[in-house]
Amino acid sequence: MTASQCYTSGGGTVLSACSSASAVALNGQQDGHRTSVNAMSFSRVGSYTLEECVKDDVTGLVWEGKATSGLRAGSTLVNHIGFDRPDLGVVSTSYYVAAANTQRLCGYADWRLPTLHELQSIADYSKASPGPVLASAWLVNTNTSSGVYWSATPEAGSTTGQWVLDFRDGLGFTTPRQNANGDGYLLPVRLVRGAP
Repeated sequence: MTASQCYTSGGGTVLSACSSASAVALNGQQDGHRTSVNAMSFSRVGSYTLEECVKDDVTGLVWEGKATSGLRAGSTLVNHIGFDRPDLGVVSTSYYVAAANTQRLCGYADWRLPTLHELQSIADYSKASPGPVLASAWLVNTNTSSGVYWSATPEAGSTTGQWVLDFRDGLGFTTPRQNANGDGYLLPVRLVRGAP
């Protein structure tokens, strides 16, 4: 959907004229009736580079940027089961978060994993998949993986499942934290700070 498209009453037809009687009859407050839906806006945080952090001006959240090397490299994959062996290059989401907070990334020590809804807030659903469908050049650079990212949202009713978001198409789904052998699945993360 774009800012000028609306569904009609009585079917799944999409119109480019949201002022039509059939579109208004279905709902006069569809996304196409609003000019500011998904109005994404980002800015720098002080003098920090985009590889360090970027601010979402709409939500007020500050997002981690991705570095070319080191723990915060876009190619870094982490597990969500708490298994840490930095000497072998294997770390968990909690280790990753603690490292960013110890480093005081962008001057802050309150970094955390984002919820699924927060991750969805930086997906641009007007972009074609396969993506990346990240919001803009503010978040996408050569260091950014466009794959499936861990969220902080556990699967309801499960002790082993976790919600993830695939930035190739913007779809969220649940996945086990570990495989049948007990090994943790390895996925990238993008940390966030600020009020949820």
